[in-house]
Amino acid sequence: MSNLLGRLKSSWLGLIGFFVLLALALIALLADFLSPYPADELHADFSSTPPVLTQIHWTDPETGDSGPFLYGSQKIRNPFTSKVEFKEDTSLKIPINFWVHSWSYKFLGIWSSDLHLLGTSANTASSAGLFLFGTDKLGRDLFSRILIGTRLPLILGILVALFSIGFGVFVGGISGYFGGALDLLLQRFTEAFMSLPRLALLLVLTAAVPIGWTPQYRFWGLVAAIALVGWAPVARVVRGQVLSLREESYVAAAKVFGASSAHIIWKHLIPNTMSYLIVAATLIAANAVVLESTISFLGFGLQEPNVSWGLLLQSAKSIPDLQLHPWVLIPGCFLAMAVVGFNFLGDALRDAVDPRMAL
Repeated sequence: MSNLLGRLKSSWLGLIGFFVLLALALIALLADFLSPYPADELHADFSSTPPVLTQIHWTDPETGDSGPFLYGSQKIRNPFTSKVEFKEDTSLKIPINFWVHSWSYKFLGIWSSDLHLLGTSANTASSAGLFLFGTDKLGRDLFSRILIGTRLPLILGILVALFSIGFGVFVGGISGYFGGALDLLLQRFTEAFMSLPRLALLLVLTAAVPIGWTPQYRFWGLVAAIALVGWAPVARVVRGQVLSLREESYVAAAKVFGASSAHIIWKHLIPNTMSYLIVAATLIAANAVVLESTISFLGFGLQEPNVSWGLLLQSAKSIPDLQLHPWVLIPGCFLAMAVVGFNFLGDALRDAVDPRMAL
C-alpha cells in the first residue's frame, strides 16, 4: 500500500485530479454556506444580469476606503440595439460583507444556520445584487445554483460507481468461478447489455419514468438507469480475472480445507481484483456525471426543483440566447473540471497499480 501511495504521489496529473475532486467535494458540502442566495430565489429586476465578478471594486476613489464593494445598477435600453442593459450607478455604493446572516439552511444537513460567507445588505437588494456569475432568465443567481448544483452530480457519480461495481462483481465473480453453462448464460446476458446503445437506452428508460414521481424518486430512477448500462464491462473484466485466479494454489488449498464457494469468491478472488475495481470506479463515476448532464440537458433527467450542471446548461440550448448571455456556459466549466478530475485520478491509479510501472 505504501508503494502504491508513493507511485500515486509521483503523478502530478493524479494529484491535480485528486485536489480538483477534493475542492468540488468541499463545495458540495459547504454549498449553502458559500451561496449568497437560495438556488430558487427569484430576482425579477435582475433577469439575465451579466456577472459582477469583474465589477467588484476594492478601493473607493473618493474616500480612499478599502474593501470590496459594488455600485448600484441602472437598467437602460441601448438606443442602437434596443436591448436592455445594466449600467453602474456610482452614486450608490454597496459594500460586500463577510460572515453575514441571511436565509436559513441545514448545515451539512444537520444543524440549522443562517450564516453565509459573503453577501450584501438586505436593504440594497432592490438596487444591486451579488451575482458573481450573473443570473438566468428568471433572475436566479447562477453562482449559488452552480454551487448547490454540485451535489447531485457528484453523489450520482459515486452511487452509480458503487452499484455498477457491485452488480458487475457479483455477475462476473459467479460467472468466472463456476464456468460451464452458468458462465455461458451470464455472458450472453452481459453481452446483450453491452450491445445496446447506452444513450438511446437511457433516453428510453428516463422517458418511461412516471410524471408524478417526486424529485427524489426521479433521482434514484436516474441512478438506477445509468448503473444499468454501466455494469456490463465490469462484469466482463472481473470474469476474466476470476477465471485466471481460480487456478491459483491458494484457491485449491481453500477447497481442501472445506471453504465454501461463496467464501472463496468473496474472500480470496474478488479482493485480488481490487486494483482494477478502484480504477474502474473513478472512470464509471466520470462517465455517470457526463451521462446525467446529457440526459438533464435534453430534458429527460433531473427536473426542478433539483439543481444540477446539466439542468443549468439547458439555458445554453438557444444560439441567440447563448450569444447574448455567454455566462450560461459557466456550469459546463464545472462539469469539465469534475470529468477531468475523475479521469486524471483514474489514470494515475491505473499506472500506480500496474506492476510494470514500478520497474
